[in-house]
This record gives sequence, structure tokens and C-alpha cells, in this order.
Amino acid sequence: MPELTDKQYVEAGGNKCPNCLSENVENTGAAQTANDYRWRLMRCRGGKSTWNKNYVLAGYSALDVPTGGSVWIREAVEEFHLAEEHALQWWAEWKEQAGNGDTRLGFMEWLEHTLSS
Repeated sequence: MPELTDKQYVEAGGNKCPNCLSENVENTGAAQTANDYRWRLMRCRGGKSTWNKNYVLAGYSALDVPTGGSVWIREAVEEFHLAEEHALQWWAEWKEQAGNGDTRLGFMEWLEHTLSS
């Protein structure tokens, strides 16, 4: 029977062996991903136990819009009366579409057309 529950393991920062509580643990390689699930195989150097350290997607942070984009997004917010989050979504969609030139005019024309459709 493990010494730590999942909750206790998380509270310990994932840096203890859930079996013997040793802090002498190591990861055995790169994190693995399948669909929305991500894990890393861990090993206790003391007791030789192995387990998967599981990861959960919690969102994102520190978004940095490419040069020029932040100015264009502010202009889109003002010109089309958009919430900034919506302007960011439109910006991302425009950047993903093939054939769009990386110009302010291209983005603003595309946005005007998209919003009027």
C-alpha cells in the first residue's frame, strides 16, 4: 500500500516516492504524451519503485504577441469595438490561415470581411 495519496503527492510537489517517502527520486526520461494526457516515468533510487508522475493542462501564461501584432490588436479593439480577448482570438485565427501576408492592412481587411460575414 502506498504511503502517499495522490493529493499528498501533489502537496509534496511530486518530489517524494509515494511508496517509501524518499526524496531520492529521479525521472527516467522525457515526458510522454497521449491525447490530453501527459506523464513521466519516475524512479526511487532507494527503494527502486517506479511510478508515473501525471501532468494536467491548467491553461497558459506569459502570452507574447509578435511585433506589430499588439498594435494591430489595439487598433482592432478600437476600430471594431471588440473585447481584447476577441481581438486576440481573431489575430490567432488570421495568423493560422495560409496566404495571409504579415501586414496590418491584411489583418484589418480580413477582420472587417470576417466580421461583416
